[in-house]
Amino acid sequence: MRTPGSRSEGRHAIALVAAAALLALSGCAGSGDAAPTGSASATTSGADPTPAPTELTESEALDIAVATYEEFLSVEGAVFDSGGESIDEMKNLVTDNMAEYVVGLEESASQDDYTAAGTIKVRAAELQSLDDDSIHFYACLDFSESSLTDSAGQPVGGDRASAFEAKEVYLVRSGDSFLIDKAAHWDNDSFCA
Repeated sequence: MRTPGSRSEGRHAIALVAAAALLALSGCAGSGDAAPTGSASATTSGADPTPAPTELTESEALDIAVATYEEFLSVEGAVFDSGGESIDEMKNLVTDNMAEYVVGLEESASQDDYTAAGTIKVRAAELQSLDDDSIHFYACLDFSESSLTDSAGQPVGGDRASAFEAKEVYLVRSGDSFLIDKAAHWDNDSFCA
């Protein structure tokens, strides 16, 4: 599902500056070695066993992963806009492996008066692995339709017209849905090229 894009000089530098401006736009979330945090509950005798989750095709899994990650990005902006008051929305989208990220996001949003506008989109996505309990994929984030301004209305992070960043994202199953378990910068410039 990779789509070609144009390479712009300074794209990587702009993405790094934007990443520093927003905690979530840096490679901040979760440890790559941590195991999924969900736990299976034991069935009691006489109770019907929980049905196995429906097996996803690769295409369905990638669609779910991208939609979940774009929701995560949207909620991230809402947390900044609310000064950290809407942090519970983010907590509902992530596993315990993201606890440090959530704390940092809340602190940053409550201390700084940023306004997020527009949307950060997944421009390209590539599935890496899939099983019944997890989805691992690479994403190319497109910042061109988003902005971040400080309390004086000044742009933060430079020009986003051609700012892209490659991310590595892990999701784990939680009931009938998936939660973000890791979202970190992926050091592969060619993925977004």
